[in-house]
Amino acid sequence: EWRSGAADRIEMLRKSDVTISIVDGSGKPVSGAEVSIEMQSHHFGFGSAFVTCRFPGNDCFDQTYIDKVTDLDGQGHGFNVGVTENALKWDGWEEEWIGSPDETVSAVEWLDNEGIEMRGHTLIWPGFTNLPDDISANRNNLSYIRTRLDERIEEMIEHPVLSTLIKEWDVLNEITTNRDLENSFRNDPNFSTGRELYPEIFQNIRNRDPELKLYINDFIVLSGGGSGSSTVNRYKTFLDEINTSDQSIDGIGFQCHIGSVPTSINKIYDTFTEFHDRYGVPIKITEYDINDAVDEDVQADYMSDFLTIIFSHPAVEAFIMWGFWDGNHWKGNAPMFYENWDLKPSGQAFIDKVFKEWWTSETLNSDNNGSVAFRPFKGKHVVTVSIDGEKITREIDVTEDREIVIAMEGTTSTLDLNDTNLYLYPNPSDNGLFYVHLPESESSIDVEIYSVGGKHITTFTSVKNNEGVLLENLSGVYLVKLIGKETSRDVKLVVR
Repeated sequence: EWRSGAADRIEMLRKSDVTISIVDGSGKPVSGAEVSIEMQSHHFGFGSAFVTCRFPGNDCFDQTYIDKVTDLDGQGHGFNVGVTENALKWDGWEEEWIGSPDETVSAVEWLDNEGIEMRGHTLIWPGFTNLPDDISANRNNLSYIRTRLDERIEEMIEHPVLSTLIKEWDVLNEITTNRDLENSFRNDPNFSTGRELYPEIFQNIRNRDPELKLYINDFIVLSGGGSGSSTVNRYKTFLDEINTSDQSIDGIGFQCHIGSVPTSINKIYDTFTEFHDRYGVPIKITEYDINDAVDEDVQADYMSDFLTIIFSHPAVEAFIMWGFWDGNHWKGNAPMFYENWDLKPSGQAFIDKVFKEWWTSETLNSDNNGSVAFRPFKGKHVVTVSIDGEKITREIDVTEDREIVIAMEGTTSTLDLNDTNLYLYPNPSDNGLFYVHLPESESSIDVEIYSVGGKHITTFTSVKNNEGVLLENLSGVYLVKLIGKETSRDVKLVVR
């Protein structure tokens, strides 16, 4: 039953109306043009954690690995968002677990060049086992820890390359179960819980980059079926403390390491609704995988259902798996590929949803008004218009309803103007001024102007042949009704 509602929400949330009007060099509509729209990538994020040493020039470079990043299905469709698995973690960065900082930066640059938007993970993981050893050794020296925290924030947030490529960070990771910094700072005379440190960290970051999006990331709510209510309530308390301070979170990351008994689909949707209602910020799935005790066919079914429920939720903006290949996965059970690079059933389920069911590839012919109407999934698309040997290609980014005019300069309008001989020109109009050409049967006509949504804007009456009409202080796409005694016509007008 839930799938029907999810499908309706996906249709509403993840698609937009796109109208494309084809005109000739004089602005007259061109009918019969072949117009295709081909999706290139989703606006919604579909991605993975990446191992940075696998990328060109680094120690464990793997050509197959990086080929799959950009081509998961053999059709050139790949990930559009990502995160480094360990290389940007404090310990991993300073101790060079995956390679040098320069190699890590090089991998992030490569991914960015391929159009993959990278997240930062993680700035502070506040358990001593997840921090550099000197932090634990100086656990009672709050001045020392503050200096190290400030150095860490400055190095990552003001890095000359990373600061230009990474626009959001998991600032705090797993604060409900990693409480060592909190316990140390409970000894600060100005603090009562020690968690007052967290808004201080947020403020430090925002002082350096006010535009950076700051996330909280944790596993306890949905991973492994979810923790008990007391633990989840403690997490909400900690989030509330940050959100009600002078600082606030910009987003919440749910890790979603799914356990041997997969978390209920309905619980996932209800949880996201609850957290979005409470905090009003975007949600991202940041570390998806599933326990290998689950049957492979069930893993595939669950992948399909999990993607469906999150794609249908208005607060969710991305799905990121925690590795995509068994050859580089912390549990040896990645969602996409076996170690020999054969595609898994759950990998096929991902491809079927993301690059088939939720993918736009359509061709239509322009009508007598020179128009075609599509409802593509939001994302980047290529529009190609062909007629009489002329072909024009445009790249468009669809995130909302759009009206687009494409002029075929070498094409003469296919509209039989000898039949009606009623049209307006030029179209598009650069300044709101256009003229009306009338057939011999009409001495004058009325010109009614409407928005594309059908709202009446204004009417010009008794407009004569080749008389100018001026739309002052208007720009956009409008529906123009040309109404005479003997003839009438609807025309779309673009005012630039």
